Amino acid sequence: MIKIYVKVTLTKFSDYPGNGDDLIKQAIVDYAEGRLVADRGFSVGDDVIYSELFTPINSVVGQQVDSLFIGISPSPAGVSSLPIDFDEVSSWDTSNIEVI
Repeated sequence: MIKIYVKVTLTKFSDYPGNGDDLIKQAIVDYAEGRLVADRGFSVGDDVIYSELFTPINSVVGQQVDSLFIGISPSPAGVSSLPIDFDEVSSWDTSNIEVI
């Protein structure tokens, strides 16, 4: 299992929910595990496609994405997709996602 780390910086507007940060974290995990959008997500051998992470983030109203970084270690700095070997799977946890 390959742990995935995410750091997203937002501009938050007046209609951003009080629990918006937590909603975004959970939406990212739900998307990655195929629960947010039918037939989407990252299974065994699926690369983590950078641009797909905007879908769960944008499911929460009242914000705009200023920056998005992903990686396989804390403090991610990548802005491109992450290759996953054919016999590996990405692992997602809300504690590895930072929303600023």
